[in-house]
Amino acid sequence: TQLVDFVTVNPSTGQVEIYWSIDSGGVHVVNLIQQTDPSNPNGFSPIDTDIPWAQKQYVIPLSIKDPFDTTYTFTVQAADTCGGGADDDFDLFDYHTTMDVDVNWVECDSTNYLEGNPYTDFRDSSTVTYEVYVGENLRGPFTLVQNSETEDTTYAHKVTEGGKRYYYYVKATDGGNRFSSTSNVDSDSAFYQDEPLYKYMYNASVLPGNDIEVSFVKDTMIEQGGYSLYRGVNQDAMLPIARFDGSTVFKDDFVSYIDPAVQSDDYSYFYQVVIENLCGNAIDTTNLARTIHLTVEADNEALTNTLRWNEYQKWDSAVAYYNIYRGYNGAGAEELYATVKPKANILDPNMFVDDVYDNALVVGQFCYKVEAVQGPVTTDFPNSLTSATSTSNEVCVIQKPLFYVPNAFAPDGVNKVFAPQGQFFDFTLFEMVIYNRWGEEIYRTRDINKGWTGAVDGEIAQQGSYVYTIRFVDAEGQEHRRKGTVTLIR
Repeated sequence: TQLVDFVTVNPSTGQVEIYWSIDSGGVHVVNLIQQTDPSNPNGFSPIDTDIPWAQKQYVIPLSIKDPFDTTYTFTVQAADTCGGGADDDFDLFDYHTTMDVDVNWVECDSTNYLEGNPYTDFRDSSTVTYEVYVGENLRGPFTLVQNSETEDTTYAHKVTEGGKRYYYYVKATDGGNRFSSTSNVDSDSAFYQDEPLYKYMYNASVLPGNDIEVSFVKDTMIEQGGYSLYRGVNQDAMLPIARFDGSTVFKDDFVSYIDPAVQSDDYSYFYQVVIENLCGNAIDTTNLARTIHLTVEADNEALTNTLRWNEYQKWDSAVAYYNIYRGYNGAGAEELYATVKPKANILDPNMFVDDVYDNALVVGQFCYKVEAVQGPVTTDFPNSLTSATSTSNEVCVIQKPLFYVPNAFAPDGVNKVFAPQGQFFDFTLFEMVIYNRWGEEIYRTRDINKGWTGAVDGEIAQQGSYVYTIRFVDAEGQEHRRKGTVTLIR
Protein backbone atom coordinates (compact mmCIF):
# COMPACT_ATOMS: atom_id res chain seq x y z
CA THR A 1 0.00 0.00 0.00
CA GLN A 2 1.30 3.41 -0.97
CA LEU A 3 1.19 5.83 2.00
CA VAL A 4 0.07 9.43 1.52
CA ASP A 5 1.80 12.18 3.49
CA PHE A 6 -1.06 14.68 3.26
CA VAL A 7 -3.53 16.40 0.98
CA THR A 8 -3.86 20.14 1.10
CA VAL A 9 -5.47 23.10 -0.62
CA ASN A 10 -2.99 25.66 -1.83
CA PRO A 11 -4.38 29.07 -0.70
CA SER A 12 -2.49 30.85 -3.47
CA THR A 13 -4.13 28.80 -6.25
CA GLY A 14 -7.16 27.15 -4.66
CA GLN A 15 -6.06 23.77 -6.06
CA VAL A 16 -5.90 20.46 -4.21
CA GLU A 17 -2.38 19.01 -3.88
CA ILE A 18 -1.47 15.42 -2.85
CA TYR A 19 1.96 14.47 -1.47
CA TRP A 20 3.67 11.10 -0.89
CA SER A 21 7.25 10.18 -0.03
CA ILE A 22 7.53 6.59 1.23
CA ASP A 23 8.20 3.86 -1.36
CA SER A 24 6.07 0.81 -0.69
CA GLY A 25 8.48 -1.32 -2.72
CA GLY A 26 8.82 -1.81 -6.46
CA VAL A 27 6.54 1.10 -7.22
CA HIS A 28 7.16 2.87 -10.47
CA VAL A 29 3.90 4.79 -10.94
CA VAL A 30 0.82 5.63 -8.93
CA ASN A 31 -2.77 6.18 -9.80
CA LEU A 32 -4.68 9.06 -8.19
CA ILE A 33 -8.11 7.97 -7.01
CA GLN A 34 -11.00 9.81 -5.38
CA GLN A 35 -13.14 7.98 -2.88
CA THR A 36 -16.68 9.06 -3.67
CA ASP A 37 -18.65 6.80 -1.30
CA PRO A 38 -16.93 5.07 1.65
CA SER A 39 -19.90 2.75 2.15
CA ASN A 40 -19.82 1.50 -1.43
CA PRO A 41 -17.07 -0.98 -2.44
CA ASN A 42 -17.24 0.50 -5.89
CA GLY A 43 -17.33 4.09 -4.67
CA PHE A 44 -14.11 5.14 -6.33
CA SER A 45 -13.34 7.42 -9.24
CA PRO A 46 -9.95 7.67 -10.97
CA ILE A 47 -8.50 11.16 -11.35
CA ASP A 48 -5.30 10.29 -13.19
CA THR A 49 -3.14 7.21 -13.89
CA ASP A 50 0.47 6.29 -14.43
CA ILE A 51 1.83 9.21 -12.47
CA PRO A 52 5.59 8.79 -11.98
CA TRP A 53 6.18 7.83 -8.39
CA ALA A 54 9.29 10.03 -8.20
CA GLN A 55 7.11 13.06 -8.80
CA LYS A 56 5.92 12.66 -5.16
CA GLN A 57 3.09 15.11 -5.61
CA TYR A 58 0.14 15.89 -7.81
CA VAL A 59 -1.84 19.07 -8.35
CA ILE A 60 -5.47 18.67 -9.36
CA PRO A 61 -6.69 21.42 -11.68
CA LEU A 62 -9.69 23.44 -10.51
CA SER A 63 -11.52 22.41 -13.63
CA ILE A 64 -11.47 18.81 -12.33
CA LYS A 65 -11.96 19.32 -8.60
CA ASP A 66 -12.75 22.66 -7.00
CA PRO A 67 -12.51 22.37 -3.20
CA PHE A 68 -14.42 25.59 -2.50
CA ASP A 69 -17.12 24.89 0.08
CA THR A 70 -16.70 21.11 0.01
CA THR A 71 -14.34 18.28 0.95
CA TYR A 72 -12.75 15.53 -1.15
CA THR A 73 -11.16 12.24 -0.12
CA PHE A 74 -8.20 10.98 -2.16
CA THR A 75 -5.67 8.17 -2.16
CA VAL A 76 -2.89 6.93 -4.44
CA GLN A 77 -2.71 3.39 -5.82
CA ALA A 78 0.71 1.80 -6.25
CA ALA A 79 1.37 0.21 -9.67
CA ASP A 80 4.27 -1.78 -11.10
CA THR A 81 5.02 -1.06 -14.73
CA CYS A 82 7.15 -4.23 -14.97
CA GLY A 83 4.17 -6.56 -15.07
CA GLY A 84 3.49 -6.67 -11.33
CA GLY A 85 0.08 -5.03 -11.72
CA ALA A 86 -1.58 -2.57 -9.36
CA ASP A 87 -2.43 -2.89 -5.71
CA ASP A 88 -6.16 -3.58 -5.47
CA ASP A 89 -6.65 -3.95 -1.71
CA PHE A 90 -8.77 -0.81 -1.42
CA ASP A 91 -9.58 -1.38 2.24
CA LEU A 92 -5.93 -0.83 3.12
CA PHE A 93 -5.43 2.30 1.07
CA ASP A 94 -4.29 5.46 2.84
CA TYR A 95 -7.18 7.92 2.45
CA HIS A 96 -6.85 11.64 3.16
CA THR A 97 -9.69 14.17 3.23
CA THR A 98 -9.29 17.87 2.53
CA MET A 99 -10.37 20.49 5.01
CA ASP A 100 -13.31 22.79 4.31
CA VAL A 101 -13.68 25.96 6.37
CA ASP A 102 -16.81 28.12 6.51
CA VAL A 103 -16.75 31.76 7.60
CA ASN A 104 -19.78 33.63 8.95
CA TRP A 105 -19.84 37.29 9.96
CA VAL A 106 -21.92 38.12 13.06
CA GLU A 107 -22.35 41.86 13.22
CA CYS A 108 -23.63 41.95 16.79
CA ASP A 109 -20.41 40.31 17.97
CA SER A 110 -18.10 42.12 15.54
CA THR A 111 -16.72 38.67 14.85
CA ASN A 112 -16.05 36.31 11.96
CA TYR A 113 -16.76 32.77 13.12
CA LEU A 114 -14.76 29.96 11.46
CA GLU A 115 -15.86 26.34 11.51
CA GLY A 116 -14.43 23.38 9.62
CA ASN A 117 -13.82 19.66 9.61
CA PRO A 118 -10.78 18.23 11.40
CA TYR A 119 -7.81 16.74 9.57
CA THR A 120 -7.71 13.18 10.89
CA ASP A 121 -5.43 11.43 8.39
CA PHE A 122 -1.93 12.34 9.49
CA ARG A 123 0.16 9.29 10.37
CA ASP A 124 0.93 11.03 13.65
CA SER A 125 -2.50 12.33 14.62
CA SER A 126 -1.96 12.26 18.39
CA THR A 127 -2.33 16.02 18.70
CA VAL A 128 -3.29 17.98 15.62
CA THR A 129 -3.07 21.73 16.03
CA TYR A 130 -4.75 24.38 13.91
CA GLU A 131 -3.79 27.96 13.07
CA VAL A 132 -5.83 30.64 11.33
CA TYR A 133 -4.57 32.85 8.53
CA VAL A 134 -6.32 35.97 7.28
CA GLY A 135 -6.02 38.29 4.29
CA GLU A 136 -8.00 40.86 2.34
CA ASN A 137 -7.79 39.18 -1.07
CA LEU A 138 -8.84 35.75 -2.27
CA ARG A 139 -5.31 34.65 -3.12
CA GLY A 140 -3.46 36.50 -0.43
CA PRO A 141 -1.20 37.63 0.93
CA PHE A 142 -2.23 36.03 4.21
CA THR A 143 -0.89 36.57 7.72
CA LEU A 144 -1.11 34.40 10.78
CA VAL A 145 -3.75 35.53 13.26
CA GLN A 146 -1.86 36.02 16.49
CA ASN A 147 -2.66 33.55 19.27
CA SER A 148 -4.96 31.56 17.00
CA GLU A 149 -3.32 28.17 17.67
CA THR A 150 -5.94 25.71 18.89
CA GLU A 151 -6.85 22.04 18.90
CA ASP A 152 -10.43 22.93 18.05
CA THR A 153 -11.86 23.27 14.57
CA THR A 154 -13.78 26.43 15.40
CA TYR A 155 -12.38 29.91 15.88
CA ALA A 156 -13.78 33.38 16.52
CA HIS A 157 -11.87 36.25 14.95
CA LYS A 158 -12.74 39.66 16.42
CA VAL A 159 -12.81 42.32 13.70
CA THR A 160 -11.95 45.91 14.53
CA GLU A 161 -12.43 47.44 11.07
CA GLY A 162 -15.61 47.03 9.09
CA GLY A 163 -16.49 47.80 5.51
CA LYS A 164 -14.26 45.12 3.97
CA ARG A 165 -14.17 41.39 3.17
CA TYR A 166 -11.90 39.09 5.15
CA TYR A 167 -10.48 35.87 3.66
CA TYR A 168 -9.39 32.94 5.83
CA TYR A 169 -7.83 29.51 5.66
CA VAL A 170 -6.89 27.05 8.42
CA LYS A 171 -3.60 25.21 8.66
CA ALA A 172 -3.46 21.83 10.42
CA THR A 173 -0.13 20.42 11.67
CA ASP A 174 0.48 16.85 12.80
CA GLY A 175 1.67 15.86 16.27
CA GLY A 176 5.24 15.36 15.12
CA ASN A 177 5.29 18.67 13.32
CA ARG A 178 6.33 16.94 10.09
CA PHE A 179 3.36 17.51 7.84
CA SER A 180 0.69 20.14 7.52
CA SER A 181 -2.45 20.68 5.51
CA THR A 182 -4.33 23.84 4.67
CA SER A 183 -8.02 24.24 4.06
CA ASN A 184 -9.81 25.96 1.24
CA VAL A 185 -10.20 29.75 1.45
CA ASP A 186 -13.53 31.17 2.58
CA SER A 187 -14.58 34.71 3.33
CA ASP A 188 -17.29 37.03 4.56
CA SER A 189 -17.86 40.77 4.54
CA ALA A 190 -17.63 42.61 7.83
CA PHE A 191 -20.21 45.33 7.44
CA TYR A 192 -21.46 47.23 10.44
CA GLN A 193 -24.88 48.82 10.60
CA ASP A 194 -24.77 52.43 9.48
CA GLU A 195 -24.65 54.96 12.26
CA PRO A 196 -27.31 57.68 12.34
CA LEU A 197 -26.58 60.68 10.17
CA TYR A 198 -27.71 63.04 12.91
CA LYS A 199 -28.99 63.01 16.48
CA TYR A 200 -29.71 65.99 18.69
CA MET A 201 -31.18 66.70 22.10
CA TYR A 202 -33.55 69.50 21.17
CA ASN A 203 -34.54 70.68 24.65
CA ALA A 204 -35.41 69.77 28.22
CA SER A 205 -38.04 71.98 29.82
CA VAL A 206 -39.92 72.10 33.12
CA LEU A 207 -43.69 71.84 32.70
CA PRO A 208 -46.27 73.71 34.84
CA GLY A 209 -46.80 70.62 37.02
CA ASN A 210 -43.01 70.39 37.64
CA ASP A 211 -42.59 67.36 35.36
CA ILE A 212 -39.83 67.71 32.78
CA GLU A 213 -40.42 67.25 29.07
CA VAL A 214 -37.47 66.08 27.00
CA SER A 215 -37.40 66.14 23.17
CA PHE A 216 -34.74 64.86 20.82
CA VAL A 217 -34.33 64.81 17.05
CA LYS A 218 -33.34 61.61 15.25
CA ASP A 219 -32.47 60.24 11.83
CA THR A 220 -35.45 58.76 9.95
CA MET A 221 -33.43 57.14 7.16
CA ILE A 222 -31.37 54.60 9.11
CA GLU A 223 -33.25 52.37 11.51
CA GLN A 224 -31.59 51.77 14.86
CA GLY A 225 -32.30 49.22 17.53
CA GLY A 226 -33.40 51.68 20.18
CA TYR A 227 -32.87 54.92 22.04
CA SER A 228 -32.22 54.98 25.79
CA LEU A 229 -32.85 58.19 27.71
CA TYR A 230 -30.48 58.88 30.61
CA ARG A 231 -30.97 61.36 33.45
CA GLY A 232 -28.88 62.59 36.35
CA VAL A 233 -28.28 65.51 38.68
CA ASN A 234 -24.61 65.01 37.83
CA GLN A 235 -23.65 64.53 34.19
CA ASP A 236 -21.04 61.96 35.23
CA ALA A 237 -23.56 59.78 37.09
CA MET A 238 -26.54 59.39 34.78
CA LEU A 239 -28.90 56.40 34.77
CA PRO A 240 -31.37 55.14 32.14
CA ILE A 241 -35.00 56.10 32.76
CA ALA A 242 -36.75 55.23 29.49
CA ARG A 243 -36.18 53.36 26.25
CA PHE A 244 -37.77 53.83 22.84
CA ASP A 245 -37.82 50.86 20.46
CA GLY A 246 -36.16 51.74 17.17
CA SER A 247 -38.83 50.17 14.96
CA THR A 248 -41.60 52.02 16.82
CA VAL A 249 -40.09 55.50 16.42
CA PHE A 250 -38.25 54.83 13.14
CA LYS A 251 -40.11 57.46 11.10
CA ASP A 252 -40.49 60.04 13.89
CA ASP A 253 -38.36 63.16 13.51
CA PHE A 254 -39.07 64.25 17.07
CA VAL A 255 -39.35 61.97 20.08
CA SER A 256 -40.63 63.44 23.36
CA TYR A 257 -40.85 62.06 26.85
CA ILE A 258 -42.39 63.51 30.01
CA ASP A 259 -40.38 62.63 33.10
CA PRO A 260 -42.53 62.66 36.25
CA ALA A 261 -39.94 61.25 38.65
CA VAL A 262 -38.10 64.52 39.23
CA GLN A 263 -37.81 67.23 41.87
CA SER A 264 -37.45 70.18 39.56
CA ASP A 265 -38.08 72.62 42.43
CA ASP A 266 -34.86 71.39 44.03
CA TYR A 267 -32.52 70.36 41.24
CA SER A 268 -31.33 70.98 37.72
CA TYR A 269 -31.18 67.76 35.66
CA PHE A 270 -28.97 66.54 32.84
CA TYR A 271 -30.43 64.41 30.04
CA GLN A 272 -28.83 62.50 27.18
CA VAL A 273 -29.92 59.87 24.67
CA VAL A 274 -27.78 56.81 23.91
CA ILE A 275 -28.39 55.29 20.45
CA GLU A 276 -28.27 51.50 20.18
CA ASN A 277 -27.82 49.57 16.95
CA LEU A 278 -29.95 46.59 15.94
CA CYS A 279 -27.69 44.37 18.05
CA GLY A 280 -28.48 46.37 21.17
CA ASN A 281 -24.98 47.82 21.37
CA ALA A 282 -24.50 51.49 22.19
CA ILE A 283 -22.96 53.22 19.18
CA ASP A 284 -23.53 56.95 19.69
CA THR A 285 -24.93 59.63 21.98
CA THR A 286 -26.70 62.95 21.59
CA ASN A 287 -25.55 66.18 23.12
CA LEU A 288 -26.43 66.80 26.76
CA ALA A 289 -29.35 68.94 27.87
CA ARG A 290 -29.45 70.62 31.26
CA THR A 291 -32.65 72.10 32.66
CA ILE A 292 -32.89 75.50 34.33
CA HIS A 293 -33.31 75.53 38.10
CA LEU A 294 -34.59 78.84 39.47
CA THR A 295 -34.36 80.15 43.03
CA VAL A 296 -35.86 83.41 44.31
CA GLU A 297 -34.98 85.22 47.52
CA ALA A 298 -37.34 87.85 48.95
CA ASP A 299 -35.71 90.71 50.84
CA ASN A 300 -38.40 92.27 53.03
CA GLU A 301 -36.23 95.20 54.05
CA ALA A 302 -34.97 96.19 50.60
CA LEU A 303 -38.33 95.23 49.02
CA THR A 304 -36.63 93.22 46.30
CA ASN A 305 -36.93 89.71 44.93
CA THR A 306 -33.61 88.31 43.66
CA LEU A 307 -33.75 85.59 40.98
CA ARG A 308 -30.84 83.23 40.36
CA TRP A 309 -30.63 80.37 37.84
CA ASN A 310 -28.09 78.16 36.11
CA GLU A 311 -27.29 78.42 32.43
CA TYR A 312 -29.23 76.15 30.08
CA GLN A 313 -26.86 73.59 28.53
CA LYS A 314 -25.99 72.31 25.87
CA TRP A 315 -27.59 73.45 22.68
CA ASP A 316 -25.52 73.48 19.52
CA SER A 317 -25.61 77.28 19.77
CA ALA A 318 -25.57 79.62 22.74
CA VAL A 319 -28.52 80.99 24.70
CA ALA A 320 -29.50 84.25 23.03
CA TYR A 321 -31.42 85.68 26.00
CA TYR A 322 -33.66 84.82 28.93
CA ASN A 323 -37.27 85.86 29.29
CA ILE A 324 -38.48 86.45 32.84
CA TYR A 325 -42.16 85.87 33.49
CA ARG A 326 -43.95 87.16 36.59
CA GLY A 327 -47.32 86.80 38.21
CA TYR A 328 -48.89 87.93 41.48
CA ASN A 329 -52.06 87.91 43.54
CA GLY A 330 -52.43 84.17 43.03
CA ALA A 331 -51.78 84.20 39.29
CA GLY A 332 -49.02 82.07 37.74
CA ALA A 333 -45.92 83.52 36.15
CA GLU A 334 -47.40 84.06 32.69
CA GLU A 335 -46.74 87.75 32.02
CA LEU A 336 -43.50 88.57 30.23
CA TYR A 337 -41.84 90.96 32.64
CA ALA A 338 -38.21 91.36 31.55
CA THR A 339 -35.55 90.07 29.15
CA VAL A 340 -31.93 89.66 30.17
CA LYS A 341 -28.76 88.46 28.47
CA PRO A 342 -26.90 85.40 29.75
CA LYS A 343 -23.68 85.60 31.69
CA ALA A 344 -20.48 85.47 29.67
CA ASN A 345 -19.23 82.55 31.76
CA ILE A 346 -21.73 79.67 31.80
CA LEU A 347 -20.43 78.62 35.23
CA ASP A 348 -21.60 81.91 36.76
CA PRO A 349 -25.22 81.92 37.90
CA ASN A 350 -27.55 84.29 36.10
CA MET A 351 -29.23 86.89 38.30
CA PHE A 352 -32.05 89.41 38.12
CA VAL A 353 -33.23 91.75 40.90
CA ASP A 354 -36.91 92.73 40.89
CA ASP A 355 -37.61 95.93 42.84
CA VAL A 356 -41.18 95.49 44.09
CA TYR A 357 -41.48 98.68 46.17
CA ASP A 358 -43.91 100.29 43.73
CA ASN A 359 -46.22 97.28 43.52
CA ALA A 360 -48.68 98.72 46.04
CA LEU A 361 -51.65 96.62 44.96
CA VAL A 362 -49.90 93.25 45.15
CA VAL A 363 -51.11 91.16 48.05
CA GLY A 364 -47.54 89.98 48.67
CA GLN A 365 -47.04 86.83 46.61
CA PHE A 366 -44.81 87.05 43.54
CA CYS A 367 -44.30 84.10 41.17
CA TYR A 368 -41.50 83.81 38.62
CA LYS A 369 -40.16 81.53 35.92
CA VAL A 370 -37.33 81.90 33.42
CA GLU A 371 -37.33 80.90 29.75
CA ALA A 372 -34.11 80.34 27.82
CA VAL A 373 -34.27 81.20 24.12
CA GLN A 374 -31.69 79.59 21.85
CA GLY A 375 -29.74 81.54 19.30
CA PRO A 376 -29.73 80.51 15.62
CA VAL A 377 -29.29 76.76 15.13
CA THR A 378 -25.84 76.14 13.68
CA THR A 379 -26.10 72.41 12.92
CA ASP A 380 -27.34 71.60 9.44
CA PHE A 381 -30.23 69.21 10.10
CA PRO A 382 -32.29 67.87 7.20
CA ASN A 383 -35.55 69.09 8.70
CA SER A 384 -34.39 72.70 9.28
CA LEU A 385 -34.70 72.97 13.05
CA THR A 386 -35.89 76.20 14.59
CA SER A 387 -34.38 77.64 17.75
CA ALA A 388 -35.59 75.92 20.90
CA THR A 389 -36.73 77.24 24.28
CA SER A 390 -36.50 75.83 27.77
CA THR A 391 -38.52 76.88 30.81
CA SER A 392 -37.43 76.71 34.43
CA ASN A 393 -39.42 75.67 37.45
CA GLU A 394 -41.85 78.28 38.78
CA VAL A 395 -41.00 79.85 42.17
CA CYS A 396 -43.32 81.90 44.36
CA VAL A 397 -42.12 84.08 47.24
CA ILE A 398 -43.88 86.22 49.83
CA GLN A 399 -43.15 89.80 50.69
CA LYS A 400 -44.26 90.36 54.29
CA PRO A 401 -46.95 93.00 54.82
CA LEU A 402 -45.85 96.60 55.31
CA PHE A 403 -48.24 98.48 57.59
CA TYR A 404 -48.07 101.98 59.09
CA VAL A 405 -50.64 103.52 61.44
CA PRO A 406 -50.33 107.24 62.31
CA ASN A 407 -50.70 108.22 65.99
CA ALA A 408 -52.48 111.50 65.40
CA PHE A 409 -54.49 113.45 62.82
CA ALA A 410 -56.11 116.88 62.52
CA PRO A 411 -59.34 117.14 60.50
CA ASP A 412 -58.79 120.88 60.23
CA GLY A 413 -55.08 120.58 59.50
CA VAL A 414 -52.83 118.80 57.01
CA ASN A 415 -53.58 115.19 58.00
CA LYS A 416 -57.33 115.39 57.72
CA VAL A 417 -58.15 111.68 57.73
CA PHE A 418 -57.02 108.87 60.01
CA ALA A 419 -56.14 105.90 57.78
CA PRO A 420 -53.39 103.26 57.86
CA GLN A 421 -50.95 102.95 54.97
CA GLY A 422 -49.38 99.75 53.73
CA GLN A 423 -48.86 97.17 51.01
CA PHE A 424 -48.45 93.42 50.43
CA PHE A 425 -51.69 92.39 52.05
CA ASP A 426 -55.20 91.65 50.84
CA PHE A 427 -57.04 94.97 50.76
CA THR A 428 -60.35 93.17 50.30
CA LEU A 429 -59.96 91.53 53.71
CA PHE A 430 -59.44 94.65 55.79
CA GLU A 431 -61.39 96.09 58.72
CA MET A 432 -60.84 99.10 61.00
CA VAL A 433 -63.01 100.01 64.03
CA ILE A 434 -62.77 103.24 66.13
CA TYR A 435 -63.92 103.37 69.80
CA ASN A 436 -64.41 106.34 72.13
CA ARG A 437 -63.01 106.52 75.63
CA TRP A 438 -66.01 104.60 76.97
CA GLY A 439 -65.42 101.70 74.57
CA GLU A 440 -68.31 102.54 72.32
CA GLU A 441 -67.92 101.88 68.61
CA ILE A 442 -68.14 105.13 66.71
CA TYR A 443 -66.77 104.18 63.27
CA ARG A 444 -66.25 101.02 61.17
CA THR A 445 -64.88 100.52 57.64
CA ARG A 446 -63.81 97.61 55.43
CA ASP A 447 -62.42 99.85 52.72
CA ILE A 448 -58.79 100.78 53.33
CA ASN A 449 -59.29 103.85 51.16
CA LYS A 450 -61.99 105.23 53.50
CA GLY A 451 -60.38 106.45 56.71
CA TRP A 452 -62.01 108.20 59.71
CA THR A 453 -62.60 111.92 59.18
CA GLY A 454 -63.11 112.60 62.90
CA ALA A 455 -66.93 112.71 62.66
CA VAL A 456 -69.42 110.73 64.73
CA ASP A 457 -72.93 110.41 63.33
CA GLY A 458 -72.29 113.49 61.25
CA GLU A 459 -71.08 115.51 64.20
CA ILE A 460 -67.56 116.69 64.90
CA ALA A 461 -65.93 114.48 67.48
CA GLN A 462 -64.20 116.00 70.46
CA GLN A 463 -60.46 116.36 70.62
CA GLY A 464 -58.79 113.52 72.48
CA SER A 465 -57.56 109.96 72.25
CA TYR A 466 -59.49 107.20 70.52
CA VAL A 467 -58.88 103.48 70.39
CA TYR A 468 -58.63 101.65 67.09
CA THR A 469 -58.48 97.96 66.10
CA ILE A 470 -57.35 96.89 62.63
CA ARG A 471 -57.50 93.46 61.00
CA PHE A 472 -56.04 92.43 57.65
CA VAL A 473 -54.96 89.24 55.85
CA ASP A 474 -51.56 88.70 54.20
CA ALA A 475 -50.65 86.73 51.04
CA GLU A 476 -50.39 83.48 52.97
CA GLY A 477 -53.91 83.81 54.33
CA GLN A 478 -52.81 84.67 57.86
CA GLU A 479 -54.78 87.29 59.77
CA HIS A 480 -52.94 90.16 61.42
CA ARG A 481 -54.33 92.44 64.17
CA ARG A 482 -53.27 95.91 65.25
CA LYS A 483 -54.59 97.80 68.28
CA GLY A 484 -53.62 101.24 69.49
CA THR A 485 -54.69 104.83 70.14
CA VAL A 486 -54.84 107.83 67.89
CA THR A 487 -55.10 111.45 68.97
CA LEU A 488 -57.65 113.65 67.28
CA ILE A 489 -56.34 117.26 67.25
CA ARG A 490 -58.59 120.27 66.84
